[in-house]
Amino acid sequence: MGKVDSIEFLEKAYGIATIQNFKKIGVGHIHSSFKIDTSTGSYFLQEINHQIFPVEILSNNLEEVLNHLKEKDQEFLKIPSLVKTLAGKNFLKEKAKYWRLLKWEEGLRSYDNPSGIDQLFSGAKAYGYFDQLLSDLDPSKLRAVIPNFQSLKFRLSQLDEATKNCDESRLEETMMQLVAVAQYKKSLLKLEEAWTSELIPTRVVHNDTKFNNVMFDKSGTARCVVDLDTVMPGILHFDLGDGIRTTTSLSNEDEADLTRVKIDHERLKAFKNGFLEGFGSTVTSSEEALVPLAGPYMAFIMGVRFLTDYLNGNIYYTTSYPEQNLNRALCQLHLTGELLSF
Repeated sequence: MGKVDSIEFLEKAYGIATIQNFKKIGVGHIHSSFKIDTSTGSYFLQEINHQIFPVEILSNNLEEVLNHLKEKDQEFLKIPSLVKTLAGKNFLKEKAKYWRLLKWEEGLRSYDNPSGIDQLFSGAKAYGYFDQLLSDLDPSKLRAVIPNFQSLKFRLSQLDEATKNCDESRLEETMMQLVAVAQYKKSLLKLEEAWTSELIPTRVVHNDTKFNNVMFDKSGTARCVVDLDTVMPGILHFDLGDGIRTTTSLSNEDEADLTRVKIDHERLKAFKNGFLEGFGSTVTSSEEALVPLAGPYMAFIMGVRFLTDYLNGNIYYTTSYPEQNLNRALCQLHLTGELLSF
């Protein structure tokens, strides 16, 4: 991924002006991303990782979502523009590689972490508003690019399978984490059970609400939500919870010293209030009643996924040292308890 031998095929396939500058940007773990400057404008190019995402489904979902968003009479969020090939395709296949092209959003930038409460509130509000704009999009029009992505029941079944097949030493190393899983799973399964029993509605949601997936203008106001690969059917608690999980703890994701893994309550309130303000009055009373489970649910599901990967021999997540997934799991499970007690 990421090596480009020639870019002449882009000019031919898309009919764009002569390319003047071409550079790789970002450090994404899934796709390779590039900025293209031409005499008539700039573009955002991505090589799609077709080993992880089914390209046809991914591309059709993106087009459906962008078309729906562009029909809205609103000026709060800028909507990314997908550029089709001259043949009318929403992606391009070239020598066993898959590409997509979007127009570059000038004057906007993202941040890995919020600089303060106001910026965090603004980013959360943009996510809530994004989900609100999609609240009248029929979820059946989209297909799951990753089936059971946020299903805790499914992730727990994967963990059970991993514990049966791992070697004895790894099982002994993870006893503390496995005890925590057993402690929390019953109360947190209630959120998924409310969804599957239709007590709360299925919605089209983002599913990856890290802070750096929101872009801000020069005034510090969130203006664009990006990285729409995982936009698919789900519940609003996935987006609210993942935002809380990733922005309200000041520790590293793999922090081994649990005394340093703490929730910043002001950040938590800012993200929750910003998201719900952005989403507006369309939230149901049943959804609102389950809001306290959103953060712990997403921290817990990530803890389960990290733990499963460790037991499987670190085959999914990139690691920089052998015990990193074990530390990640312990950190996320500790966050689960912190968030449940808030």
